[in-house]
Amino acid sequence: MLTYKISGSGAGQYITVTGRDDASPDLRIPEALEGLPVLEVASHAFEHDAAVESVRLPATLEMVGSFAFYNCAALREIYFSDSIGSFGLGAIRSSEKLTDLHFRADRGRYGVLIGLLEDVEIALTVHVAMKEGEACFHFPAYVRGFREDTRARAFHSFIEGQGVAYRETVTRKGVDIRSYDRLFPRAAGDTWDVAAPIALARLRYPWQLAAKAETDYREYLLNRSAEVVPGLVSQGRREDILFLAGQDLISPEGASRSLEEATRRGDAELVSVLMNAKKDQPPAAEVFSLDDW
Repeated sequence: MLTYKISGSGAGQYITVTGRDDASPDLRIPEALEGLPVLEVASHAFEHDAAVESVRLPATLEMVGSFAFYNCAALREIYFSDSIGSFGLGAIRSSEKLTDLHFRADRGRYGVLIGLLEDVEIALTVHVAMKEGEACFHFPAYVRGFREDTRARAFHSFIEGQGVAYRETVTRKGVDIRSYDRLFPRAAGDTWDVAAPIALARLRYPWQLAAKAETDYREYLLNRSAEVVPGLVSQGRREDILFLAGQDLISPEGASRSLEEATRRGDAELVSVLMNAKKDQPPAAEVFSLDDW
């Protein structure tokens, strides 16, 4: 059950959601309560909520206050639209399990998305629903900090990781797809868990995907299959693995290295898919010994 208050006055009254008194994993904010539109989520409204896993915000919503979903330990995904003017400072900070943002670009305004991406350093996958179609973009994590220079008695700021460069491709009118795809050679030089989600997101939702970029993504996933596929299996990302299999992007070595973990997980479909991918692996060379004679 949501808790809320009536804000405004006269004909301008509206609802501000202030929290809840239940522990459901799914939090859905309605468009209206008591016949009034729900326009705000108050600052700190769901701060430290350890139960919530999924949040759905209505198209009527205009404002999410500061630290509204701060330190929600189980939060994995948020659904929202560009009707929201902004998320306040720290709205999703310290929610370390958050992986997916589902963004409806009804008006073609991406300012709220820019704000969210800039506010956290964790990796996020953004699913974008537009009037023209669907797209998906993965934004890697990054680290921002300071190093002490004892000789100079100074501190120097630093940024490590691919996350900032990818975030800079988002403009107020959308994602600059050409710039986004051109960054991939840099990401490909990083670890598989940085680059593979980028390639998978673009191939699974190939919105305005150029032929050269598609080739780069496909070649990376196939060439690094021996790292990518076992990693995806260990993370339980079976839909990505099934996609790779359907695209013939699992090498025999990648399949072979993944079978034990898939078997341990008891996923019969995944085991079957990996066994089929392994069939193309050449048999091991026979080793002869003089003792055989």
